[in-house]
Amino acid sequence: MSDMTEKNRKSGHDLFISFEGWAVTRDTRPLEMLKKIFNDYDVRIIHIYRDPMSHLLSHYNQQNKGYGRRITTKSLTSEILGRYTSSTAFRVYFTDSITLKRIVDIFGRNALHIVDLAGSATTGHDITYTVYCEVMGVLCDQRDLFLKTDVGKNPREDVVMMHVNSIFIGYLSNIKRSDVVHDGRGVSRCQYCSDLYHTASNWFERWYDRKILARDKMRYKIPTTQVNLSMLIPYMDGLVNEVWDNYGDIILHGDKAAVHASIRSNSMTETLDFDEFIHSLPWLSIFEEALEDARKVPGLLCNC
Repeated sequence: MSDMTEKNRKSGHDLFISFEGWAVTRDTRPLEMLKKIFNDYDVRIIHIYRDPMSHLLSHYNQQNKGYGRRITTKSLTSEILGRYTSSTAFRVYFTDSITLKRIVDIFGRNALHIVDLAGSATTGHDITYTVYCEVMGVLCDQRDLFLKTDVGKNPREDVVMMHVNSIFIGYLSNIKRSDVVHDGRGVSRCQYCSDLYHTASNWFERWYDRKILARDKMRYKIPTTQVNLSMLIPYMDGLVNEVWDNYGDIILHGDKAAVHASIRSNSMTETLDFDEFIHSLPWLSIFEEALEDARKVPGLLCNC
């Protein structure tokens, strides 16, 4: 970090750094380190604000979609509440007011710029354009770059299929091999070769659609379930009110009513019905067939 900063300082260049982990740690040391490194810069910290229910579901999806981990939908509410009360890091991660106070205490209120996701959607403002033009002061004359392309956009994800692929990853890692491979640190597990999760997920989704669903769409349809998180709404509303009470005057395109509406919309969500998947689908034979076909794709699997 220091080397990169020094190089850009000498060339007179600005820096745009994106990393969500600095502010959501157990203490303020990462932010204090950044303050020291950028002490002679005009620092502008951009906090993209999303409704806390959406943030919670994003965490749930992250834990389920990529690494063979699983948070069951039936225990989601109780597990999340348990983490809130027992884990400082987890509480900080989901409590924007804590993160925002840390930023203001270290960098000052003038450095903080909050962009409201729900409010921007309601008022028709493009998030990426807001960041570059309204906050950074660049590319203001190139609105079409943001409105007519995928610049700054996350691709839509089939989260249910990502969950199924995550179970497949767990299956791969537990394959019994006759030719055990050692890498100096232990036994190498069967896995996707790419560190880019979407590469693997996209292959599995396409394979399942073109081969398994094409065989019998009704029989192999992935079972889903509706999860009701409405009991969390009062708590989520309180988090939103705290942010607006303290920082409402510096929220770009803020729409508090839209945020509350988004919380309620996200309180009912569809996700993989894990129990039904295990008991109603021949998942083992499906995964065995997927493994057989995946082995034929150059560079897709390693140590399998």
